Amino acid sequence: MGVESALVGGIVGAGGQIFSGIEKRKALRKEAREVEEESAFLAEKTEEEAERVQERQKLTFIKSGIEIAPGTALLTLAETKARGTRQAGRIRERGRRQAKTLRRAGRNVLIGSLLGGASTGLTAFGGSQ
Repeated sequence: MGVESALVGGIVGAGGQIFSGIEKRKALRKEAREVEEESAFLAEKTEEEAERVQERQKLTFIKSGIEIAPGTALLTLAETKARGTRQAGRIRERGRRQAKTLRRAGRNVLIGSLLGGASTGLTAFGGSQ
């Protein structure tokens, strides 16, 4: 009876390790999705803010009597838009990298739990003979 108990205990322990790894992987994948969504939201807000700044610049130029034609004023507006686009791109890229790291961590946790569960199961099986 003791051998059977050890074997059942080992199987339950192995199953617990594997289940835990699966759940941790799910949580990390969910966190990765949230990071991507948040970075996309922040990038969009950054682009919108750059557009608002660009509009304020246009109004300032017009109120000051500066013609928005090829030249400094137009270059200033173009640089404002380009700066916003670059900043939004960096935000998106940072979000992608963070999400990738989280997904990789989830995969590693799952692999570790599978190996740990297999080891626990084999140890229980070997000890029951």
